[in-house]
Amino acid sequence: MLLEQLKPKYRKRLKELLPKYEIAVLNIIRKLKESSYYSDLRVRDVRDLRLLLDIYSSDASDVLFGENMFNFKNYKNGKR
Repeated sequence: MLLEQLKPKYRKRLKELLPKYEIAVLNIIRKLKESSYYSDLRVRDVRDLRLLLDIYSSDASDVLFGENMFNFKNYKNGKR
């Protein structure tokens, strides 16, 4: 699940935002738990996640591949 691959600083930030933006954060967490691959996320999900985490970048590859938000290199076959 993608939630496990999310960088720790971003997982912590989602927990901090939970009281203020409960519905949005729970929706993103649910989607990350359901998804195995970054490509499983819809554009809307990526947009919401980046907005909640205050991630702004002019580099299109950040949005396309999500490498700035997730630890993909350390994660293989569901194991670290």
